[in-house]
Amino acid sequence: MSIFKVQMRALKLTLIFLMAFGAILPAQEDKELLPRVAVRAFIGVPKVVGSQAYRVSFNGLYDGGLKITLRLFNNFCLGVGYQNALFNTTTEFRDVYGRNINTRQQMHNGVLAFHYDKPAGPKSFWSLSLSTGASYNFYTGTVAVKDSMYNNIPTSFTTAFVRPEASINFLVEDNFAFSIFLAYNMTLQQFNPELPRLDGWKNYEKIRNKANMGYISFGFGFYYGFKKKKSNA
Repeated sequence: MSIFKVQMRALKLTLIFLMAFGAILPAQEDKELLPRVAVRAFIGVPKVVGSQAYRVSFNGLYDGGLKITLRLFNNFCLGVGYQNALFNTTTEFRDVYGRNINTRQQMHNGVLAFHYDKPAGPKSFWSLSLSTGASYNFYTGTVAVKDSMYNNIPTSFTTAFVRPEASINFLVEDNFAFSIFLAYNMTLQQFNPELPRLDGWKNYEKIRNKANMGYISFGFGFYYGFKKKKSNA
């Protein structure tokens, strides 16, 4: 399936996601309390889920990103941004055949995001989002059992990703807030142990690898909205 088709499917899921979660949030007056243009940033700790082969191979180190959002109508926003995550090989590769394999996976995502902000109280609001885009991944610190085995096999790949996310934001000022978020990031590709050269150090034949690569991220963020300057009388 092409990246374009995957992104079109993700866009269709956006409305379903926003309608389903928006319906179960605590009811408050749905007023426009936020500026039209805003910057949103986050940093979290990822927990690898999905493919068993991916889970036994890598642990998450950090997950972070930044977006600029524009409120289109009511409390629906469109955003663009950048996301980065880093993963490191698990302890299973620390002393394998007398070698310490310290391979890392770097993830760089171009983000297109859809946000729905819903007031939760006088000084707080919920934010639900669904992000998608292109995901460029590459492995560093790879160690091959024999280099000749990988002459035509790269150490990187490009695919698409989908990321639903929910956060609660606490306003310090009317245009600045701190947040707590929970997200699920799914890379729309199966884990291939040949790319990080791990298949030579571990037998993956009996390890399940049908699910896509993914992780759950929990962490903190901030919101800053650009207020219009008041004209002097």
